Amino acid sequence: MSSDDVFLNYLESKLREVQDDISGFLDSVAGHSHREDVWTYEKGTGGGRTRVWESVHPMTQLNLAQFSPSLAGVAAGGGIEKGGVAFSRISGASLPESAASAFKIAANTPFDATGVSLVIHPSNPLVPTIHMNIRFFRAGELWWFGGGIDVTPYYPAAPDICEFHTSLQTLCTQHSEDYESMKSQCDEYFMNRHRREMRGASGIFFDHMNAKPKDVCADFILSLGFLFQHLYAPFWKYSDLPYSAEMRMFQLYRRGRYVEFNLAWDRGTKFGLMSDGRTESILMSLPMQALWIYDWHPAPGSIEHEISSVYFQPRDWVRFAPNAASSTDFMVDKTRVGWTLPRLAATFPSIERDLAATPALTLSSATLASSAPASSSSSSTSPSSSSSSSSSSSSSSSSLSSSLLSPLLVASSVHNGKDDADKTDDVHRCRMVLGCLRNPTVVVTAAAAFALGICIGSNMFKR
Repeated sequence: MSSDDVFLNYLESKLREVQDDISGFLDSVAGHSHREDVWTYEKGTGGGRTRVWESVHPMTQLNLAQFSPSLAGVAAGGGIEKGGVAFSRISGASLPESAASAFKIAANTPFDATGVSLVIHPSNPLVPTIHMNIRFFRAGELWWFGGGIDVTPYYPAAPDICEFHTSLQTLCTQHSEDYESMKSQCDEYFMNRHRREMRGASGIFFDHMNAKPKDVCADFILSLGFLFQHLYAPFWKYSDLPYSAEMRMFQLYRRGRYVEFNLAWDRGTKFGLMSDGRTESILMSLPMQALWIYDWHPAPGSIEHEISSVYFQPRDWVRFAPNAASSTDFMVDKTRVGWTLPRLAATFPSIERDLAATPALTLSSATLASSAPASSSSSSTSPSSSSSSSSSSSSSSSSLSSSLLSPLLVASSVHNGKDDADKTDDVHRCRMVLGCLRNPTVVVTAAAAFALGICIGSNMFKR
């Protein structure tokens, strides 16, 4: 057995341990065990095991007639709605033609690849989605490591995002890696260029890591894998908190942006589909439900507008100094008539104040070079464009926005001075929007078909 094979066997063993460690943690927060799918690589040797968590969300079907000022469509807690942790090790006599061309490798070059990849979509909007990937690839004499981790919050607590990035910086420092460079690569890679916004609140990203010896590089990616529980556990302190139908809708709206990135821009997804990879594993990253509303933007001044304006642009989270208030304090949000659900007080209403001193980062011109210019307000969710689009909306679209983000108005006797006829129109619009949740497959399928069309026509193969 060659030294390369010995190394691959060692790496496979450790990556399986990483998958086991993460799976045990996720079993505990999900409230139920995972499903395991063991598969074989049919075009060569090897295979993998994919572990999946799925559950039916309590708000899969919402009935507005059941809303009341006291209940307000509240759901409590929640584990993992959709998630997966996949391990694989495969070998082949030659790469698919598209892969060989992308990697600039001669045809018929034998290859080996192994790694762990995961995406977790929690039920509770207060707990962010997370993605991690650590991998090794070898083709002939060429080899490299790659991977990264990033978090996508929906209702984020700034101190938690800060802690997440600080832990990643510490990891990089311990292994003599450049956190700033990896953070910058993450900002640029996980960018929805057609919307000029990031998928989430970033993390670290690296590829073609081979400047150091194999064992040194392997130690770094394995350390990241075993650090996952420490990185993700702090966000789960919110998992048992109540949330409203309104918050669920915003979660689904932001998940739509997640789907857009994965199908339109992610190099790994496109490479896998074009090289006839294992479809179930490739699309494991997609959430069970997502939502698209035409030309919709959070209302100016709303919590959702503040979140959209702050968290999805590059920001130096390590140098962020959160305020002294605890992120677990609560208050009643009285800004919305008829809503009595507690909201995180220390973080959400004061986002702009808390982050005023946070250095804003600027992406390189190359990052957005392929972006289409924002020809209308619907193509951008930047603070200025969101505000502009909201202020210029027709009365019908404004009413739709109000209905979407304030479904509890149905239970309220007063809503911004509207008469009964206006409230009836709002009810109909709410039902129309909530109808998407009753059959989300239609929405996701249509969006996926469009995005996959973009993927197949693209030349971005490089992982």
